[in-house]
Amino acid sequence: MTKIILKPLRRVSQLKNLTASNCMMRGFDRDAFELTFQVGWKDGKKVLQDLAIFFEKGTSAAYISKLYMEEGVRGEF
Repeated sequence: MTKIILKPLRRVSQLKNLTASNCMMRGFDRDAFELTFQVGWKDGKKVLQDLAIFFEKGTSAAYISKLYMEEGVRGEF
């Protein structure tokens, strides 16, 4: 068993070295960080899901989207 210690997220700069498998895209903004993962295939199209983390006043809030198909439409949070 491996023990993992998680640090509280306070700034978007803490995520700049993050890597993930099946990650289609990652993006930074002044106070937000977004990862888009491919979670499967359906009818020959990629099924995607987004993870977004927003930073405000020294705290963070994480949101995960509903699954959506790759057609230029972003997931809803």
